[in-house]
Amino acid sequence: MKLTTSLFIIFNFCLVQGQIFFENQASARGVGDSCGSIALGMGISFNDYNNDGWDDITFATQGSENVKIYKNTQNGFFILETQLNPFNLSQQKQPIWVDFDNDGDKDLFVTSNTDGNRLYRNDITALTDITVSAGLPLENLVTYGASWGDYNNDGFLDVFISNRDDGVIPNFLFKNNGNGTFTNVSNLVGISNESRLSFGAAFFDYNNDGWQDIYVINDRVEYQNQLYSNNGDGTF
Repeated sequence: MKLTTSLFIIFNFCLVQGQIFFENQASARGVGDSCGSIALGMGISFNDYNNDGWDDITFATQGSENVKIYKNTQNGFFILETQLNPFNLSQQKQPIWVDFDNDGDKDLFVTSNTDGNRLYRNDITALTDITVSAGLPLENLVTYGASWGDYNNDGFLDVFISNRDDGVIPNFLFKNNGNGTFTNVSNLVGISNESRLSFGAAFFDYNNDGWQDIYVINDRVEYQNQLYSNNGDGTF
């Protein structure tokens, strides 16, 4: 009995000592911010937008507030980049940084479920809205997520846009033309033209054949998730 009791005490002592405790440091580090209460959540991104070797933080926000970009000061603290933040007062769902033009710095793509999505070219000291010149739609697609991947292996990242619209707007795949513009190839490559309440998608090579496939997550029981298998000839 004494041995059992001793082992129990030692076991519990090890459990206590082995636990990792976290302390909320957001406010102390300069990012104790509230971005509004949005149904089904919003997005956050960690990315080194200015190529200084330190990850910065980007918040999606509620309507009437700009995207919020916090610069990493390299000493454990962050400052709000008020001069850099793009003018985007729509409710946002996902900010994602991606080097779509292969110029060595990450550009910003912001999705919205209340207004059109926006693509901003990163010039380090400024973000320029190039949505129109890039050939991307301005109208509200009720977009929740956007995933980037090179589906045709041409060296340029394409974008799959997941739209959570019930009965009208389907998902879209936009091909990167390699010249700063995009083309909607959804119908050409075999992406369903049915609206399926999609939350997001991911590019990955599920069968190791060297081609990026697409997995889409959808809302509710009646809309099953979808796996698009890349045929390697520009179609799924």
